[in-house]
Order: sequence, then structure tokens, then C-alpha cells
Amino acid sequence: MKGRPDPSKKQRREAENRTALGGMRSPHHTVSRITHASKAGAKVATLLTEMIDLNPWLLQPAMAILEGSITVGFDEIEITALKGTWKTKCSPAP
Repeated sequence: MKGRPDPSKKQRREAENRTALGGMRSPHHTVSRITHASKAGAKVATLLTEMIDLNPWLLQPAMAILEGSITVGFDEIEITALKGTWKTKCSPAP
């Protein structure tokens, strides 16, 4: 007696994509399935925009890469300062 044939590699991948949470497989589907994901995404977008508005130099490494130039990225002092700002802005209000 024959059963159902095993799914193909493509069929397995499509099934995994439909059920996966997180990652970049289907972020537009994931947002509707995770509570508060859209609120968190909106807050992150706002914070990133604010940080770039206050620190336009943050775009320099990305712009260099897009222009085909070499970049060294950010130094540790810049990263530490940005992490502190991010942490302060992400902390819940008392």
C-alpha cells in the first residue's frame, strides 16, 4: 500500500516559511502573529530616526559602502555612547 509521497525540498521549505516566527523569511506575516511586534517596530524606527537626526555621521559607513568606498565603521567610544543613548531611550518610564 502506498502512502503519500514525501514532500519535495521546495515544499518543505515553503511549509517552514509559513510556520516560521521571526527571522527574515516572511517578516510581513510574522508581525501580525507576534503580539506588540508592530508597536515595537514603530518604536525602533522612531528611535533610529531620532538618533540619525542627532548624529548624522551614523550614516557615513553605510553611505561609504553604497558608494563602493572602504570604511572602518565606528570606533568603540562611538558605539559605547550610542548604546548608552539607546538604553536610556528604550527604558520604560518610571
